[in-house]
Amino acid sequence: MSIFGTAKQGVAERRVTFTWSGPATEEYAGNVWGERVKLSITHNKDRKRFEATVSRCQWSQGDGYVMESHAVFTDAFVTFRTAPCARFSNGQFSGFVAETMAFADILAAGTVEGMSPAAVRAGELFARAATLAAVTA
Repeated sequence: MSIFGTAKQGVAERRVTFTWSGPATEEYAGNVWGERVKLSITHNKDRKRFEATVSRCQWSQGDGYVMESHAVFTDAFVTFRTAPCARFSNGQFSGFVAETMAFADILAAGTVEGMSPAAVRAGELFARAATLAAVTA
């Protein structure tokens, strides 16, 4: 089963994001905070490559805005997948997004043996995303 069925998807120019947000249950400094895992797939024009980064943070809903706090975690952003790209094309980017989603599902299932440390950490974060998806479903 794919973890992307419950993710909130955002699309901008040369960026696709998937967000899994847990319920806001902890109160701190007058705000109620929850946990969030976010996958960002982007085209980095300066490095001439596609990048897939997963992050974990605390989030709180304000009056018309959302706050995210990444300072709580030591490895807030994990770049676990890249691919060279001399020139941007929608077809190449769509293919990279599809491959990254399939790879994220594999990592979320715990299939990380023999993979890089970044992929192993990303797998832990995707497993956490699956847990958040189950809690909020």
